[in-house]
Amino acid sequence: MTETLLHAEELTAGYGSQPVIHSLDLEVAAGEIVALLGANGAGKTTTLLALSGELPLMSGRVRIDGAVETGPLHRRARKGLAYVTEERSVFKALSLRDNLRCGGVRVEDVLTLFPELEKRLHVRGGLLSGGE
Repeated sequence: MTETLLHAEELTAGYGSQPVIHSLDLEVAAGEIVALLGANGAGKTTTLLALSGELPLMSGRVRIDGAVETGPLHRRARKGLAYVTEERSVFKALSLRDNLRCGGVRVEDVLTLFPELEKRLHVRGGLLSGGE
């Protein structure tokens, strides 16, 4: 049986009194990689902001490692919840290796997925291409 690390139950969130996502159920198990796909305005960013605690829930709950989580973004991040935005969010003066460390990931794990980055680990973030 695979352990559920993140679980959204009947999650509804939005802006002001206008819900954007309605009664969302989502489970992410250990070892899974999940991507939210959809058109502009479909609620992808709203979902991530709600899961991360940056946007208040209108209803429903978020569980991290089985426990209901109501804390703010920084507490959820300390528990390991993170997501990658579409922006180029790097520290331009730091090397790729140091940027990965700041992101809380193991360099070895990244190189397993993207071995071509090994030769670029010493390059400053501001000099990397968009794909890198």
